[in-house]
Amino acid sequence: MSATPRWSDSSLETPWREDAEQLLYVQPHWSYTGYYGIGYHSRTPLVRIASTLNSQRYISEVLEPVVLPYLLGLGTAIFPQDNSRPHVARIVERFFVNHQIELLPYPARFPDLLWIENMCSMVAQQLTQITPPAATPDQLWQRVEAAWSAIPQ
Repeated sequence: MSATPRWSDSSLETPWREDAEQLLYVQPHWSYTGYYGIGYHSRTPLVRIASTLNSQRYISEVLEPVVLPYLLGLGTAIFPQDNSRPHVARIVERFFVNHQIELLPYPARFPDLLWIENMCSMVAQQLTQITPPAATPDQLWQRVEAAWSAIPQ
């Protein structure tokens, strides 16, 4: 979902390994980085993050095109986010102030108790039930989008 990406960068483990002078096929393992959000009666679209997320990319790829329109559509909203570096950078704080977005305070060293984690877990559960595993990062992303859309609102 995340959306706070909570999700790792795309990577591929080598599909072959030498073992006792034989080449054995090893299933590729893909992972992804994405952003997703939920409200009481709605959710954001998923945003695929191509590489490490910094504060400027957080604004240009997540906040401006997805979060801001979503929050404006809700009317009244408080935006929760954790204390990861891209989320608490001064440029991001200014973005929230300039757009009059109220933030839910998130204490330092606080366990990750945001409700979005439950949604991420639901997506992960659906993905583990699909066989065979995704063959490419794009196929995995399509499955993530389908799983995200399938979660009841």
